[in-house]
Amino acid sequence: MLFYKDQLGIQVGGDSEKTTKIIRFQKVPNQTISTEAYEVKADPVANTVLIRASNNAGAFYGAQTLLSLIANDNKEIPKVDIYDEPR
Repeated sequence: MLFYKDQLGIQVGGDSEKTTKIIRFQKVPNQTISTEAYEVKADPVANTVLIRASNNAGAFYGAQTLLSLIANDNKEIPKVDIYDEPR
């Protein structure tokens, strides 16, 4: 989690009132999202990212997708609504 804070200037969790950029991880029941699936919802206007998954693997894959979206020098997060799951 320090990578997000130190390298990207993004707070993971915490109080959104005290931060300018925030990433939230939300664990949801397997009935809502299948095993290893994830959702990434990013809103650059609100400076928020929500990664929803039913297990740690899905959260990891969601975080990797987020990192691939921020693979530019200015570290801007585009507005996205992604759902992905294994076949």
